[in-house]
Amino acid sequence: MYFTRIAELLLDDGSTVHGCKVTDCTFTGSVGEVRAHLAAHKDTSDPAPPARSQLLGLTTAQLLEKAAAADRITKDRDRWKSRALTAERKLKSIHHALRSAT
Repeated sequence: MYFTRIAELLLDDGSTVHGCKVTDCTFTGSVGEVRAHLAAHKDTSDPAPPARSQLLGLTTAQLLEKAAAADRITKDRDRWKSRALTAERKLKSIHHALRSAT
């Protein structure tokens, strides 16, 4: 994904956290938390440029990297969705077995 005001920070212990790139702001958290936080910096007098124009300035290698990242995110989402659906089915069968036992 492509966010111009969110930075991915690599910590000394090898973990990563995301941070706000607005000048003099030290807010950090997950991508979702930082995206929500960015509303505090919103300036309606200066609208953000459209994402398309930001992508047009990237090199082919950068575009391929972003496409690969999107593929990884999609595969991870699909894997977790599959696990969640399997867990829901198992939980439903446990509920059904417990209901019939009583």
